[in-house]
Amino acid sequence: MAVTVIGLGAVGTVSSPQALILGIVFALLTGNPFSAHTKKVTTWCLCFAVMGLGAGMDIGVVGRQGIASVATTLLFILLTFFLSHLLSRVMKTEGEIAVLLSSGTAICGGSAIAAVASVIGARAENVSVALGCVFILNSVALLIFPPIGHALGMDQSQFGLWSALAIHDTSSVVGASLQYGAVALGVATTTKLVRALWIAPMSFAIGMSRPGTNGWQAIKKQWFILGFLILSCLFTWVAPIQPFAAPITLGAKRLMVITLFLIGSAFTGENFRKVGVRPLIHSVVLWISMTLISITAVKLNWIGN
Repeated sequence: MAVTVIGLGAVGTVSSPQALILGIVFALLTGNPFSAHTKKVTTWCLCFAVMGLGAGMDIGVVGRQGIASVATTLLFILLTFFLSHLLSRVMKTEGEIAVLLSSGTAICGGSAIAAVASVIGARAENVSVALGCVFILNSVALLIFPPIGHALGMDQSQFGLWSALAIHDTSSVVGASLQYGAVALGVATTTKLVRALWIAPMSFAIGMSRPGTNGWQAIKKQWFILGFLILSCLFTWVAPIQPFAAPITLGAKRLMVITLFLIGSAFTGENFRKVGVRPLIHSVVLWISMTLISITAVKLNWIGN
């Protein structure tokens, strides 16, 4: 699906991956003179975009999808950490970076990394490395997942579930499923938000033996999930406001494309230099492994339908 983006140097009709690429090009050509404000604006745009998508989703469907995906989510989280542990033993990846990469791959990319980093007191350079890996793989996933889904003949429900399980950040999950269709978007968003709820218990578990653990901080960062559920309830049960669901949902989709442009505009050549070879290989192998496992499970109907 293509949407209109106005402002930020991009006028016209662009898709989600095009917005990301435009953002990267903008950053490389200009150095992004607004970089000091980009991260905060991006965070708010993402939160409101995800909340707005709730207006177009039936709470009954959201609830059924959420309950159905709990066991799958937990299984994939445990499997991700297990595979990452094996990789760290084989590749001698630094322990702190391995934990951050595991958290970002298992749940929800940058948000999970930030939450776990605050719990374990991760060094800034290690956080930067983990975020750099996630950024690169998110960009790749946003571009290649829809063509792969079509090539494999995946229906919208299958693609939505696969993208939610295999793509790190919420923004890229929504951006990829947005191109695939409304059903894919609904399944992907709901499943991804259920995964995001695991940030808090995961942070508690990782920081259990460490002093100064602050699990509430991890919970508070996910306030937009509550907003998504509230809007879904309101637009499902309150008939007079239902005509406004379509324009709010459209606005949320447009805001998501702007968010992807902003994410791309945060890119610098330093991202590659900070990542380094070993953590990047660790991250890529882990991501490809979970991608293949999840797509096999979805296509064989081991999970989902």
